[in-house]
Amino acid sequence: MGLSHFYFTSANISKWRNFSKKVTTWLELNQHCVLCHQPSGYLICDYCDSDITYFELEKYQFDLLNNVAVCLGLSSANFDSLTALAEYQWPLSNLITQLKFHNKSIHARGLAQLFCAHARPPQSQLPQAIIPIPLHTSRLAQRKYNQAAIIALEIAKQSGIPCLTDTLARPKKTLAQTELTAQQRQKNIKDAFAINQPLTKQVNHIALFDDVVTTGATLNSAAEAIRSEYPQMQIDAWSICITPKNNKPD
Repeated sequence: MGLSHFYFTSANISKWRNFSKKVTTWLELNQHCVLCHQPSGYLICDYCDSDITYFELEKYQFDLLNNVAVCLGLSSANFDSLTALAEYQWPLSNLITQLKFHNKSIHARGLAQLFCAHARPPQSQLPQAIIPIPLHTSRLAQRKYNQAAIIALEIAKQSGIPCLTDTLARPKKTLAQTELTAQQRQKNIKDAFAINQPLTKQVNHIALFDDVVTTGATLNSAAEAIRSEYPQMQIDAWSICITPKNNKPD
């Protein structure tokens, strides 16, 4: 009996499926919360999840531009809508910091799970593609990865929406936005982005993704770059956190 016959009989396919299901169940049962380290079916368990104060997105039609308090913290909005999980707070701030500076890539999957569970817009409002905010090549070479792209790819995987990591480039080397005032941020990030890979004609609705939004200057600059080539593009902004007006992340 040949190996091909062994592997492709219906009986053995059924056995393999049952085995795979058992392995998946075992992995879920042996998975632990990345915060409290207790066994959990999700990377952030229900108990830690309940500690997070999420935005009431349904109240604002999944658009935080309808939230006056959020809008007061934005310099402007060159995008059509804004969706985020919550204000920049523990434990989300800790998960983002550990991913950003210590390459805790498993945190990206946990954050994506939370986004898809609590912030993913209804089917009728979903974009055709997710485009993460890119890093300048020198910053990428230093850090070795782009945390926004890693989270966006995980959201794409869990939501089924394509993630286009090569659409935007960041040819202008900018200062770290966290060190600047709102006015300085706008000047620093102006003309920082450019189209790297053209979008297909079928794409007319995208979501720009960044891990944290403070004044919105970065998203505005990226949106301007896209609209310079695609004036009719519907552009949503997606993020994990929005910083309150007087609370900038480290």
